[in-house]
Amino acid sequence: MVRQLVSIVLILAAGALVLLAIRSFGSKPGSVAEGTGQTVPSQQPKDVFEFERAQARKTTLAGRLGEDDGFMAAIFFGGDILGSLEVCGCPKNPLGGVARRQGYIRLFAERYPDVPFLHVDTGYFFSDRVDPMTGDLAEDVVVGNEWVVRAYEHMKLDVVNLSYHDLPQLARCFQSKEFRRHVAETPVVKRFLSANVRSRGAAYANPQPYMIRELRGGRLNGRALRVGFIGVTEAGNYRGREFVVSDPLVAVRSLVPRVRARADLVVVLAYLSPER
Repeated sequence: MVRQLVSIVLILAAGALVLLAIRSFGSKPGSVAEGTGQTVPSQQPKDVFEFERAQARKTTLAGRLGEDDGFMAAIFFGGDILGSLEVCGCPKNPLGGVARRQGYIRLFAERYPDVPFLHVDTGYFFSDRVDPMTGDLAEDVVVGNEWVVRAYEHMKLDVVNLSYHDLPQLARCFQSKEFRRHVAETPVVKRFLSANVRSRGAAYANPQPYMIRELRGGRLNGRALRVGFIGVTEAGNYRGREFVVSDPLVAVRSLVPRVRARADLVVVLAYLSPER
């Protein structure tokens, strides 16, 4: 009888331990504050995105921008915003966005106030989404693209390269009357660049084939650094009648000697497929 009671007690004790272990395993991570019964949330990151954000919060501004190696000037490159001023739309860790892009530049200027810099766009800043009913740019796309022009004027971009995606909207902006309006209201259109995109007639303005931008001050110690930009694009799926897109490599080869004679540094902004 005694042996049976001892066996029952041992079985019950073992069952209690198993139940306790199951409850502990199934509970959410976190510690219980003594005397309160409240669960304290875990400080561990939930996923890789939260981990990256946590690490970024621990990093100083100097750490994010890297070590200062004595550089004298900088060029900021951006592109492929597809007619949107917002972030990419990803639910976690979204990328892009004009506000973030400007934030990087502002932080750079605060960190290196003595470093002159340029801000350029490599192309595909307009959306070319077509309304299937009309075969022309969708109405909301036209409105959004106009806001991109205003934003780029506000951001004071130094050079804006044209891609074949940008040409349908460019046909609106560079129509003679509209171009004059844009020059008066948003002069950034005069800094739209392409060496191999030419209008088919006098009804449309032509973008600049190249531009020379000059950097002065700060670490340049009174010297001027002249940067020559040449812009090109491949023809892609552009089938419009307003512009003709010639061979980008031929255009670059023909311009490089002329630009090199006027600049200390030549930069080619090329919107091309990897095969080119």
